[in-house]
Amino acid sequence: MLCSPPDILNLSVGDQKALIDATFMIVLAFLLKYDFTMAQCLAANDAKLELRHGHKFSAETSVNRDTAAERVILEQHGQGSTK
Repeated sequence: MLCSPPDILNLSVGDQKALIDATFMIVLAFLLKYDFTMAQCLAANDAKLELRHGHKFSAETSVNRDTAAERVILEQHGQGSTK
């Protein structure tokens, strides 16, 4: 049931819910494996996105990212290394 984003909107509501459930189960599995909470994951992502965009989204900064600086942010949140 792999879909591109526009295709997802054309799925039945039941299939959309199943896809969302599967996505959250995958995220949960990784969070448990690496001993993180959803709150920690979201805080790290927010910090990374704030570094990337500041307080305003830009398509240009989405493409032209400083991945080294983003890695530092993730490592500060404990998510930069694998177990």
